[in-house]
Amino acid sequence: MVATIDVLKMFERLKGADLSAKATKEISDIIREAIRAETKKYKSETIKWVAASFITQIGVIVAALLL
Repeated sequence: MVATIDVLKMFERLKGADLSAKATKEISDIIREAIRAETKKYKSETIKWVAASFITQIGVIVAALLL
């Protein structure tokens, strides 16, 4: 699942709330950076899980062949 954010829409909504363009851009950038950090974390966890599953499958196959 890929999370997408419409930064332009967020920018326009914040600006519509009478925030300055500079404040609106900063808030949008902070949210974008937070989402990127979370996405990287989940990608890393997924890779670890897949690697562990792969190693387990190899172990099961080897054990079955040795029987």
